[in-house]
Amino acid sequence: TLGHVLFLFLTASVIAFMLNPLVRDVTRLKVPRALSVTFVYAIFAATVSALLIAVGVVAFDQARNAGERVDDYVTNEDTNGQTAAERDIDGLQAWLDDHGLERIQVRAQTTDAIDSLSAGDVSGLVQEGIEFAQGAAISVVLLLFSLIFIVVISIYMLLDMPRLERAIDSRFPPHGGSPLTQQIESALWGYVKGQAILSTVIGTSAGVGMWL
Repeated sequence: TLGHVLFLFLTASVIAFMLNPLVRDVTRLKVPRALSVTFVYAIFAATVSALLIAVGVVAFDQARNAGERVDDYVTNEDTNGQTAAERDIDGLQAWLDDHGLERIQVRAQTTDAIDSLSAGDVSGLVQEGIEFAQGAAISVVLLLFSLIFIVVISIYMLLDMPRLERAIDSRFPPHGGSPLTQQIESALWGYVKGQAILSTVIGTSAGVGMWL
């Protein structure tokens, strides 16, 4: 949709304005702008990829640990042949019975729900799984298209940034101050630094709180 394309273009513009100061610093070393853009963008892509991989590894470990805990909760039996889930259900049933709610049979309802899975129910679940896989595949294709669009637009903007700066300066003269493009760059970097500091403080506080 048009809104999605505009969002991608805005994202690419933000990336270009954030990386342009670094490209400008590299070009001051007499490096051609095309090579400067390639160098800076490669570092940016490597940094983002490393962060995504790190987050993905942590999320995968947490999901695996959670899955193992759930599996142990519903499958591991004690010496009496009961799992932790069954003990909790029996405890809940006892609490209901003690408070005059004997008509609510939690254990029976849970067993009936498991036993009521017919072939038709399983087929429905399989069909839902297939539809989910199809939707996930389409989402992956759209994500790849979005990433390619952002990369291409941001690189082109970085390559043509001097001409864009001249056009903006002619339309909005600096009048003795910093050019508008540099003000945008400073504002973006200030926002990123503020978010990084805030995230660090929140993460450190949460880690200290869990450790204590």
